[in-house]
Amino acid sequence: MSTAIGKHEVEPHSKPIGRYAPMRTCLIEPGSIAVTISGQVAVDADGAVRCPGDPEGQANIVFSQLIELLAHAGGRLTDLQSVMIILSDRAHFDQVNQVRNRIFATYAPASTLIIAELAEAGCLVEVNGFAIIDGTQIVEGR
Repeated sequence: MSTAIGKHEVEPHSKPIGRYAPMRTCLIEPGSIAVTISGQVAVDADGAVRCPGDPEGQANIVFSQLIELLAHAGGRLTDLQSVMIILSDRAHFDQVNQVRNRIFATYAPASTLIIAELAEAGCLVEVNGFAIIDGTQIVEGR
C-alpha cells in the first residue's frame, strides 16, 4: 500500500523510529527564502558544555536554539523541511527521540539520524536544519 504525500505516491519505506515525514515537498513562492541552519550543540558563549552527560537536556537546548534561529530569520518550526540529528552514541536515542517527538508533535519535517563522534568534546547531540520561509512574513531587519 502506498502513501499519498502531496501529488506523489510513496511506496512503504523503512519503519519509522520517531516522529518525522519520509519526504517533504514545498512550493517555493517568489520572495521566499531558504534557510540552512548549521549544527547546533549545547555549549554556552564561553564554549562550556551545557547539561554534561544529559542527552535529554542537551536535546532540549539544541532544539530551542534551532527554533530561536528560525524565528530570527522570520520563520517558525513549521517552516522546517528537514533536520539532521547527530548523536555521539546510539544509547542516547530514546531520550533524544522523546524530545524530538514532543517538539514535532503536530508537524514533522523529514529527518535523518546519524551516530558519530561530535567535534565538540562532551556534546552528545547536534541538530541542523533546512527551512523554506515565506518572504512576505519576514520582518525587515532580521
